[in-house]
Amino acid sequence: MAFPNEQTPNFLQGTIEALNFYGGVPKILKPDNTKAASIKNTKDVLILNKVYEDLQDYYNTVIVPAPPLKPRAKSSVENNVRWIETHLLEKLKGRRFSSFSELNTEISIITDELNNREFSKGKGNRKEVFDKYDKPALKPLPHESLKPCTYVIKTVPNNYHIEYDHHYYSVPHTYYKQEVTLKASYFDIIICDSMNHLICTHKRAYKPYPKYITKEEHMPESHRYYYLENKMNAESYKSWAKSYGPNVYEFICKVIGTFRYEEQSYKSCNGILHMCKNNPKAFSDVVAKICLESHIYSYTDFKKMLTKLINEKKTNRSETLPEHKNIRGKSHYE
Repeated sequence: MAFPNEQTPNFLQGTIEALNFYGGVPKILKPDNTKAASIKNTKDVLILNKVYEDLQDYYNTVIVPAPPLKPRAKSSVENNVRWIETHLLEKLKGRRFSSFSELNTEISIITDELNNREFSKGKGNRKEVFDKYDKPALKPLPHESLKPCTYVIKTVPNNYHIEYDHHYYSVPHTYYKQEVTLKASYFDIIICDSMNHLICTHKRAYKPYPKYITKEEHMPESHRYYYLENKMNAESYKSWAKSYGPNVYEFICKVIGTFRYEEQSYKSCNGILHMCKNNPKAFSDVVAKICLESHIYSYTDFKKMLTKLINEKKTNRSETLPEHKNIRGKSHYE
């Protein structure tokens, strides 16, 4: 296949197209020692490009780039590259193509002809030899080809949102000042740490708004409180109140109705329902009923009555002990 250059996206796509052409995956891939495949490749250290590392994991293969300036490391490959260049370029010489798609269509036709051409010495052709010896040794391809992503290295700012294509995607706030890799596909935004371990994923946003795509669990506790509060409205609070009983629901409706503007009631609703959350549901519903009967619709009065009810229950529980022969009162020690 022909590509405009050997930059990472094209190098990756070329590898994917090659595996599709072979119809399988070899145990080891040995590409040239290019920056598109490896960041560092010495006799002591091998660090793959993150793009190629993802390809390695996706196809369950092992990538071992050839040593730098050592064509003998894959001499059979170099010989076949020379052979295909000689015959392919000869057939393309002097011709003009309007696009890479048109050029690659012609290359595919010529390549099939060359692979099916009989050997000048001996029987058979390259296609038959491949099908007989190489293809049975290949592992099957995944159901879908790897979808190439755009890779961007970013440092997490203090608002823990990574910018890409005019949108901002959240990561856990604990990654502040750390370097992460953002991988953008057509559908998803994938964010990994410096070791290429997955941190989180988001659906990629294309609409102008919202600009910030945030997951609640990524926020510090202080931010989460205001985030939840801003998300709520009167219907949200009423729906939340239903989970604690019919009296709590009716009480919240009354609280909202006592304010001239419903937005001003949200803090009272939030405080009341958080109290209900931290106490038994039955207590909350009883107190709500008492408030309704007394026509009292404030956070302060609800809190006082709930606290009083809880204290009374604790006192009654501590004063009344069950009768049992192993329980001895203070008179036993007189």
